[in-house]
Amino acid sequence: RYPVGPELVSRDHVSLRVWAPDHAAVEAVVEGRPTRLQAEGDGHFSAIVRAHPGARYGYRLPGDAQVY
Repeated sequence: RYPVGPELVSRDHVSLRVWAPDHAAVEAVVEGRPTRLQAEGDGHFSAIVRAHPGARYGYRLPGDAQVY
């Protein structure tokens, strides 16, 4: 498992992981579809999402409409 970032786990699923210790929540937006990431308790957030190689994704923080 990668420390952070996207990792292909099957033909149509990607593991996303980000480190955001100053935030209580993080949302991934993949091809316009938002998914709340699960807190791991050490500042990391992650989820396995439906996505294909080359899919556009970003992260959104609470209270911020911008996708980074």
